[in-house]
Amino acid sequence: MKLYIVVAVAFVLALTIAVAVLSVFDRPSEIDYRLARGRALLDAENYLAVLQTLRDVPSRQGKRPEAHSYLGAAYLRLHLYKAAIKEFEESVRLRPRQSDPWIGLASTYIELGEAQKAIDQARRATDIEKGSADAWLMLGRAEWQQRNFDEAEKAGLKARELDVHHPAVSDLLLHVYFDGNQPEKFQAELDQDSRPSKVIQDLAVRFFLRQGQFARAYEFKTRHERAELDRSVLETELALAREPARTELYPQFVKNLVRLGRSSEAVEAAKKYRGPIPLDVELGKSYWMAGRKDDALEAYRRASAGRVHKLSAEVALAAITGDIKHWQEAYRAERIEQDYFVLARLEEILPKSSPLIRAFIYRYAGVFDTAFYNKAAEEALHVLDTDPTNFDALMTIATAYHRLGRADDATRYIEIARQAYPRSAEPLSRLANLRLTAQQKDPTDVQRILDLMDRAVKLEPNNASYLFNLGWTYDQIGDTSKAADSFMEMQVSRIEHRHCWSKPSARTRRTKPFTSTWQTIPSADAIGNRPFRITIVFSRSILPIPLRLSRRAESTWSSTGPRTLSKI
Repeated sequence: MKLYIVVAVAFVLALTIAVAVLSVFDRPSEIDYRLARGRALLDAENYLAVLQTLRDVPSRQGKRPEAHSYLGAAYLRLHLYKAAIKEFEESVRLRPRQSDPWIGLASTYIELGEAQKAIDQARRATDIEKGSADAWLMLGRAEWQQRNFDEAEKAGLKARELDVHHPAVSDLLLHVYFDGNQPEKFQAELDQDSRPSKVIQDLAVRFFLRQGQFARAYEFKTRHERAELDRSVLETELALAREPARTELYPQFVKNLVRLGRSSEAVEAAKKYRGPIPLDVELGKSYWMAGRKDDALEAYRRASAGRVHKLSAEVALAAITGDIKHWQEAYRAERIEQDYFVLARLEEILPKSSPLIRAFIYRYAGVFDTAFYNKAAEEALHVLDTDPTNFDALMTIATAYHRLGRADDATRYIEIARQAYPRSAEPLSRLANLRLTAQQKDPTDVQRILDLMDRAVKLEPNNASYLFNLGWTYDQIGDTSKAADSFMEMQVSRIEHRHCWSKPSARTRRTKPFTSTWQTIPSADAIGNRPFRITIVFSRSILPIPLRLSRRAESTWSSTGPRTLSKI
């Protein structure tokens, strides 16, 4: 009996010693810890820390392809593509039968727009590891970028076979079906995802717009934001119950109520607001939803007069009244904005409208998706069949072709409008802006551009956009004196417009009367080339005009460019 006990104790002791010895020899090295830390940092998207942790690992350890792969992934996320390619290629050299570096190379070439190289690398990854869903997804992305939609779909479906729940599979297939113009497959794929990501939501909205389902696009967009909107509304209600004086919460509160379709509550909340931010657009939507069209018209007129939301306000007025003058005024707006609510209301009137009104509607839809400019031009061309010099149709075609990159065709129709309507300023301004875009091909065209802009300003001296364009062009060629004069005239025209508001709103009547005070402004000759800011102070707002007034055309203002109505 004692012998058995001794043998058992000896066996346990020997086993313990063996385990201890093995643990000493098989202990993870410092490099292993650093690789594990680098992978964790990569998963946490702390890419700079990955570089700090792993950059010197290969030189210490020698041939460790994982370090190169992790470094390549970090460089890729930091948009350092050459460095990423170098690391992935080194990893491939060290271990060519591993799929990860090939996938990394394919992803890098996709980011660089070199689709064929990406396809080649992704195919190598699928050959090495046929059971890798990531490899097939990368191949699908590369084929999609090359616009090989059939091959991209096959790769996406293969990835789904390997990993049914992979979140990127649906994303890839939806993009393939969207760009491949396969609405039935897109809809079927979309229906499988009850909680799509934000990227998929945006793509679905674009899909419904392309199908002409404006109302459904708005409903889909609002439906997937409803939970967040409900939470925001509840939080605001609780905050206002605790602190009724927090009036700064009302503007966003009213907007959220409108988006939730709670129009009566939005109107009541707007009545309690006494702040400087106008809520006329939201009131217009609320009244329109409630069927109070007269109140909606008044609210939208005020919004249009404020200029900030003129485009959407005038389109809404056109939809409610059917007056073509509102369409014409809408496309004189200085600011482009997207209002899905207004666009949704246009779907109902689209089928029963005349070709010119349909052209206007598609022109507005082009603000959301440039593909609609083709339809706008098509409808406008139908108008020209019976009325070859219709000004609105000519300008719509010019706008559509300009946005579609067909500058020569746009110029041709603008020239027709200029000859048919010599007293109209808009064709002159359009031609000037088109020539300004093509100035790189003909640098001697500057004087003709200035002549066109100057004639447009003389025909409409109170048009702020024309004045801005003229001042901007003078500034680019170094004529700072004339640039300053144009900018100051532009601001004066804005003040006169503010004084000419029609009937003030109830909220405006309760506030202080409108007053304006000019600060002391130096003359243009005394300014020289010094940067400065002209500021006009109102009772409720400050409108600054930044004037660079320097001779460097490659500065920030140069990238801003002139305003042009042809963008709408």
